[in-house]
Amino acid sequence: MREGHATLGETLLSVLRKSFAYLFFNTILVPGLLLTSVQGAVGHFSSFKSAYSFLAQIFFLHTGSFFINVLLQSTFVTSAWQILHVPERLSFVVSAAASTMIDVKESNQERVTAFPFYYGYYIALNAVMLNILMIFCAASPVLPVFGCLYFTVRYVVDRYDILQV
Repeated sequence: MREGHATLGETLLSVLRKSFAYLFFNTILVPGLLLTSVQGAVGHFSSFKSAYSFLAQIFFLHTGSFFINVLLQSTFVTSAWQILHVPERLSFVVSAAASTMIDVKESNQERVTAFPFYYGYYIALNAVMLNILMIFCAASPVLPVFGCLYFTVRYVVDRYDILQV
């Protein structure tokens, strides 16, 4: 009989699977289907054309610029937040402010410990960005340029976080 605990590898793999499913759904399916489908349906029914033009209006009208914006936001904002460790620092400030009796030695020890690198989340994020590139590069030929920029910045930021922090 197996005990009810999970190893670190199993936990990271579970986070990877759940993060990928969540990010794929919210980054590709929802914007690709819901944001432009109303405009595409109205345009299709106002002037009847072929089914191919309907699909082109739904998927390729604004998705290229939208996904370029997603890549740029992930490249600069998400990487900046990761390299500055903003969430970890905010949680440290909130926990320090919430506790009134902090021993000076314990608070110094907490400051020395390294910030964690969440492998599962960042691998899932990279996989979703790769899927965006593979799916929508035909609709927007400039998308691979921004994808190359994204993966270059991610490589530098991840390498810094893993080796230095």
